[in-house]
Amino acid sequence: MDVVKTLLEWRRVLKPGGTLAIVVPTSGRETPSNLDPTHKHCFTPESLERLVTIIGGFDVIRSEIVIRGGRFSWSQSRPDE
Repeated sequence: MDVVKTLLEWRRVLKPGGTLAIVVPTSGRETPSNLDPTHKHCFTPESLERLVTIIGGFDVIRSEIVIRGGRFSWSQSRPDE
């Protein structure tokens, strides 16, 4: 899966003012496949924020740990145009 292409597509289909909420595996001792074999990428809150900032078109609402050592959620919105 191409993370950049996926984020670009989500940005394209999200209505202005809409909110996107995702839950992703965290980067740490575990590899993505140890947490869930369907996951191919892990992120830290900072690494995902950097990626989203580079892509542009989203405002970060919040980032929080959902499962310690496992996953965090990420909420962002597309600014009203």
